[in-house]
Parts: sequence; C-alpha cells; structure tokens
Amino acid sequence: MASHQIVLDSYAAPNVTVEGFGLSHADLNRTVVQALDLCQVRDILNGTRHRLLSSELRTEVLGCAKATDERYRATIYDYTRGRTIFVDGSPFDPTFVSVTEANIQPIPSQEKLREAEEIAGIRSDEIVSGSMPPYISRDFANGTSHRILKLAITSATSSRIVYVNMNNGTAEENPEPSENILACSAPQRRSHPIGPGVQGTANLQISQAGKILWTFQATRPSASSGTRGSGVELRNVKFRGKTVLYQAHVPILNVEYEQAVPGCGPHYRD
Repeated sequence: MASHQIVLDSYAAPNVTVEGFGLSHADLNRTVVQALDLCQVRDILNGTRHRLLSSELRTEVLGCAKATDERYRATIYDYTRGRTIFVDGSPFDPTFVSVTEANIQPIPSQEKLREAEEIAGIRSDEIVSGSMPPYISRDFANGTSHRILKLAITSATSSRIVYVNMNNGTAEENPEPSENILACSAPQRRSHPIGPGVQGTANLQISQAGKILWTFQATRPSASSGTRGSGVELRNVKFRGKTVLYQAHVPILNVEYEQAVPGCGPHYRD
C-alpha cells in the first residue's frame, strides 16, 4: 500500500480563522431571566432579599462517546435566610428546570465587591482588592449562614483588612490594623473586569499553504469548567483531522506563600 506524505511550505505564513460558537452571553442572560420568572423559582425566593450572583453554561459529557449536552446554572444568594439557590436547566426550555438549596458560599461577583466597598466606606485614595480567602461563612445552628466578604484595602503607606457582612450590611476591621509601609501594592483593577460566567467560546482553525493543521474550540477563563475557574480551556483539539485532546485547561489554585512583608499576601490566585 503506497504511503502519502504531506509536505508543507515551511516559509508559508500560518493562517488562523476564528468563528464564534455556542450561546452568547446575551443568550445566556435571556434564558436565565426566563427561568427566574418561573413559578417554582419565584415561590422559593418570595419575600426574600436576594441577588443573582452569576450565571454560566455547563457542558456535560454524555457517555463514552463524549457527546455533550449544554446546560445553564444560575447562582442566587438569599440574604434573608442565609442560603444559596442553584437554578439548573436547558437553555430556553422551561420544562426542564431544577431548583436546589445549599448552605455554601459562592465566589463573590464584581457587583458584590463594589457593594461591599460602599458598605466599608472606602476612601478615594485607597485601592480595594478581594483577599484570600474571598469570604468567610458564619454558620448558625438552624442551618443558615451569614456571608462575610474579606477586602484587602491599601493606600500609599498603609494596609488594612475589612470584613463586610453582606446579610446585615455592616463592616468591621481587624482589632489591630496594619500601618506598615508596603513593599508591594495591590494590582490596579481593570476598567472592564470580566467576571465569572461571561461566555466566550470560539472555533479556531490553523492552516498553512492551504492545508488545515489544527482545529479546536477555545473558551475564555470566565466560562471555563474548572470548579473555581481555570485558564483558557481547549476542547476537541485535532491535528490534521486526528483527535489529540478532548479537553484541556490550566488549573488555577489558591496558593499560600510565606508572608515576608506585613500586608502583602500571603494568599494569591495562581
């Protein structure tokens, strides 16, 4: 049987084609709004002070053939009863919706961090960043809890930690706040941060000299499938039509370092 060898022009510039894939963030928002208006969701949230913290698409693998089914999850926190509500369903399908109550604390959204800043009374010369751990759960005997966000606040010469109770709208600082000169500083917040659940998946094709080399799907970190998020995620990676990887991503870990300088670290998201 004769063998065939593909020879590519090593001087030809590679060509990259990118095409959007799947539901857009606007589509996700619309299907979540539809779900929140369903009777079973409204009944469980009736009379409570609550907020939609995040929404995301969750691709589930079905069987050994690695077929996928796309679902969404909306995460709501009920401040009145101190509980987290998960709403799961299929996009734009009101017949398949499940509502689950859990006593866990989801990662704070950018909107909640801004609300916590207002409660804490941040000065104009101070920089605020989420600290590690990002929240503290104050649990009660009846199975409910209070959601307390931990903020790291720095200025030119000092640092302090503020704990903001989002259930009762109060803030308290450490008994002995640090007033040390900092050898490090918090990173400046981007003007348009991309929070959890912001969709963004694209099909990519890389070709050279008219020959297709690579095809794959790339998903931005905010929509990745990691438990607490991950780096850029790749799916269905093929080289010259042959599958190389079904799924791959770089995990993000909460790492504790030695605290060499007071007020700097020791927890970072790597």
